[in-house]
Amino acid sequence: MIRVVQLTLLGSILSNMLLVLGCAFFCGGLVYSQKEQVFDKGNAVVNSGLLLMAVMGLLFPTVLHYTHSEVHAGSSELALSRFSSCVMLVAYAAYLFYQLKSQPSSYTALTEV
Repeated sequence: MIRVVQLTLLGSILSNMLLVLGCAFFCGGLVYSQKEQVFDKGNAVVNSGLLLMAVMGLLFPTVLHYTHSEVHAGSSELALSRFSSCVMLVAYAAYLFYQLKSQPSSYTALTEV
């Protein structure tokens, strides 16, 4: 059942990053059809970096498993998986702190001129 859990997590990440983002762009285009939408480049770069880190965190243990290049079967794969999950958890906590504390202007209401 581990494979089912891994694929469910991967599907959840991909659907949230692609489907939700695409729907947000589409609905934003419908609502603000007369105006130009702007996006912060810094936030887009940070989100892309976190997505890349999540994909690599899932990809590296999988590659290690399928190449059979480890000395003790399963032990280094599990250690790498646990290490990458801890790194991703710390990175996500740092991202939340960065978004909520250092950029409070992103979450205030915009007034129209």
